[in-house]
Amino acid sequence: MIDPRRQDPRSADAIGPTEAAARSGPCEHCRRWRIFLAGVCAGVVALALQAMAGPPSMGPPAKSKSIDLNAPELRQAAASAAASVVNAAVAAAASAAQAQASAAMAAAASAVQDAAVSFPLPPAERKPGAVPAPVVGTGTGTGTSAASVAPKVAGATTPTTPTTPTATTATTTPTATTATTATTATTATTATAATAATAATAASAVPRSAAPSAARGADLRLVYVTVPLPAGRVDTEYKRREVVEGGLAPYHIEIEGTPPPGLQFGNDGFVSGRPTRVGNFSFTLRAYDSASPRMEQEQHYVLRVLPPASAAPAVAPPSAPVAPATPPRLQSISLQEADGAADIQSDVPVTYLLTAKDLDDLVPPTEEDKAKPTSTAVAPSPPLPALAALRADVEEDSSTLTEPPLIAPDKPTPAQLRGILSAVVGVEYPTRAMFVGALEAERCRYYLLRVAELAAKRKVAAPTTCPLPAAKRPATSATAAPKRNERRPDQSAVPLDVFFDSLLAEDNLRDAVQAAMKAHPVGQSRPLMLAADGCQCAPGHKGNQVVGVIPFWRAQEQPIPINFNLFTRLQYMGVVLKDDGSFDQPQDWDGAVSGFSREAQRYDVAMDLVIYRRSWSRLLNRPDDEVQRMIKTAAQAAVQMIDRQRQDPQTWMNRLLLKPGADSGSLVFGGLTVFFEDTPTEGQEATRYTEFLKGFTNAVLEEMQKRVRPYYLNIVVPDDQLGERGPYNYGWLMDLKLRAEPPWNTAHRTTPDGSREPLYTGKSDVTVQYLVMMSGDPDTKKKIIRRNIDLTTQVTGVRRIDFLDSMMPVVVHATSPEAQPVNVSSNMARDFPYLEWNYGGVTLWPLPLADVGMGNQVIPSLVEYFISPQTTREKACAWVCPNRLPLRLLAQTLLLGCIVAAVLYGTNCRVRRVGMIYLLVLGVVAFITAALCLMLLTCDPAFAPLRESPYVPLVALVLAVAAFIYIFLQFRAPEL
Repeated sequence: MIDPRRQDPRSADAIGPTEAAARSGPCEHCRRWRIFLAGVCAGVVALALQAMAGPPSMGPPAKSKSIDLNAPELRQAAASAAASVVNAAVAAAASAAQAQASAAMAAAASAVQDAAVSFPLPPAERKPGAVPAPVVGTGTGTGTSAASVAPKVAGATTPTTPTTPTATTATTTPTATTATTATTATTATTATAATAATAATAASAVPRSAAPSAARGADLRLVYVTVPLPAGRVDTEYKRREVVEGGLAPYHIEIEGTPPPGLQFGNDGFVSGRPTRVGNFSFTLRAYDSASPRMEQEQHYVLRVLPPASAAPAVAPPSAPVAPATPPRLQSISLQEADGAADIQSDVPVTYLLTAKDLDDLVPPTEEDKAKPTSTAVAPSPPLPALAALRADVEEDSSTLTEPPLIAPDKPTPAQLRGILSAVVGVEYPTRAMFVGALEAERCRYYLLRVAELAAKRKVAAPTTCPLPAAKRPATSATAAPKRNERRPDQSAVPLDVFFDSLLAEDNLRDAVQAAMKAHPVGQSRPLMLAADGCQCAPGHKGNQVVGVIPFWRAQEQPIPINFNLFTRLQYMGVVLKDDGSFDQPQDWDGAVSGFSREAQRYDVAMDLVIYRRSWSRLLNRPDDEVQRMIKTAAQAAVQMIDRQRQDPQTWMNRLLLKPGADSGSLVFGGLTVFFEDTPTEGQEATRYTEFLKGFTNAVLEEMQKRVRPYYLNIVVPDDQLGERGPYNYGWLMDLKLRAEPPWNTAHRTTPDGSREPLYTGKSDVTVQYLVMMSGDPDTKKKIIRRNIDLTTQVTGVRRIDFLDSMMPVVVHATSPEAQPVNVSSNMARDFPYLEWNYGGVTLWPLPLADVGMGNQVIPSLVEYFISPQTTREKACAWVCPNRLPLRLLAQTLLLGCIVAAVLYGTNCRVRRVGMIYLLVLGVVAFITAALCLMLLTCDPAFAPLRESPYVPLVALVLAVAAFIYIFLQFRAPEL
């Protein structure tokens, strides 16, 4: 049956071919229902998109899904979605009938929905700050551009400003509908569908460069959330990376913590720059966008900056010698430089001593700590930023936490910092490297103690070694810092290396070094006075040197009581080398008033003068000819200072003595010590410092070899610069020893016949020694130094043993009553035997004193391991040795008198007439002289070579007996 509503009153012949083709499609009723259903679907889609985006007053979603924007499958999906939008829009515009256009609009709206929830393009294909261009609309000429429509479709929460249509903005009028009985509801749904089609066409017409703007309108996100920021290298350009995306640019970036110096976080969301310092830098990044209300995101990062990559030096082709160019002179400075202050204490000697007051300033103590300043109890302090943020989170959500929230540690707690720093209170370190090394050793000790406690509690094995410092760790072993407040099981919350790094942050280390630095101006010095502390001349030291250092700032109003028999040499620090080659000298530096050198040499202890310098920028940047003149002037002045003669009674008596009674005791100093601190280690300044060190040392050696007396030349060597390269390399140090010391030095090892060992070529009696500053744990450092010397090929065979015998590691100990009570005796019992067996001796900074600091614990260990037990002869010499010079003069006078009396008796008759009385007096005097000479031969250190010879005492005894026999045989009664 045929529906009468579909019959045409015209005949079939009256219908043209075009109209007949049109009649072959759906009827008008079906088309209206399809339009209605399409409008309903489009409305549902629009409502869904609006619900996903949320009203403008809402903030960002509670949790954003992390997406890898560089995934290839996401790029392909985004490209496919964009292509489908374009195809749908083109099909809608080309449709001639309203029904086909409406269906195309619905399909385009569905495609826009898929594209709107897709992902932003990769950062490499987006341009920050790109502004979308106006596009062709598909509405009814409302003048709204795609730039104002696309963000709404994409679910943006940031309102945008509509753009005014320009002359290039075109509109398209759809064909009139043939329906005449559409209802109001049908008209409304048709308008909704048209709106969706307009959005689809706008989204398809947006250029690729402007697409990220629509994506940024979604929500503010941080790019690096599940992965750490890539590591950088010092003095190397850090690759420009986007860290903030979404929201409305420009962004406001806040940094809390210590970011790498040289890196900048721009308001475009990118990080770039050139790092200038090596280390692990922990900081929290907080980003805000420009929307109203603004969105906020926060993340904790640990960005690692590695040392510069080592590259093989390029071999430059030989070129003709070029005359040295005149260095440019400074003509002007910047405003910032003009406002800066000069370092007026750059040449002042500096040590590092953390006092109890310094510790309280760094970590304020509690009431309990005030009674015992060096306690490690927890001190109150303002809450850390991360703790404050966590407290705010908990207050907003008072629900019970089933798992503890994680706060990535980047700094120590007050209790941890106080526990680490209290161990170095009261200990004076001569160099910055030694102080920093001591802090690193205490951090390691604290770390091992803490993890051992936790491992015992969990009944698992604890690590026995500490992780490498962050700057020395390979890049592949870097552990990503956890996200702040991220919930994780307690067993895997904080990696051990992150915990180790957090125990001593970089700013904590910097503050501790600054607080411990103590300057000692030379102008504030006092005369040094020494007094013997009930001792005698030093007994045998088992073939080792025991050196004590006396800084000039240790001088007191009263003489310092010293047990001289503990030491073989004392180092007096000293004089400061200035830029012009002269020296800044402490008050009474030569002991002309106080006589400290005379007192030390009375007990057979030699004194060496220390030359100090720690400022290098000005000196090393001067022209080469000026530096060479300065080196020559300084070397001559240095040797002249140690050759200075004393003016005291001992010197006067020494001048009256004849050989072999006379010695070199009239000189103030017996040697020179070169102590250069804070030396450059990198760049051109390190090369110039190496040249200066070698030039100055060689010039001093040449000046010493011009004299005829014995010298000691001591070089202070930092352990971190002792190796096969650098200024203090093994080859140069051994070559200096070979050129300085003579072949007849009895301390040298005998080389086997036919060996190819290098020979000593010194022309005068110069002895070279090396004082090695051990930074860090002495128990570890002393073994590392020995192992490296054993493995090097620059020193081999017997000369390696000579090299080890010339090294004396420096050991520090507490000298302040504020020092934490520790068992120093056990540490010394661990270190001293190793040093005595493997090296040429030990150097103590400063020299230990009884009842001062830990001196009462250091001295017994020193006596046990370095000093031979006193023999009966040495005990009997307790009075003879310190007074050997006047006894020498008396013995010399009596001996000359006996000789004159014997000659007169044999040649003068009147003398012989005196008879028996003359002979008795002569015999008593001769006996006293012989006894005195025997005492000096037994106790005087100057006669040690004669004493050790088996022939000299026998010959002396035979001559004495023969002389007395001859005298008595020749005796005749006088004639009356």
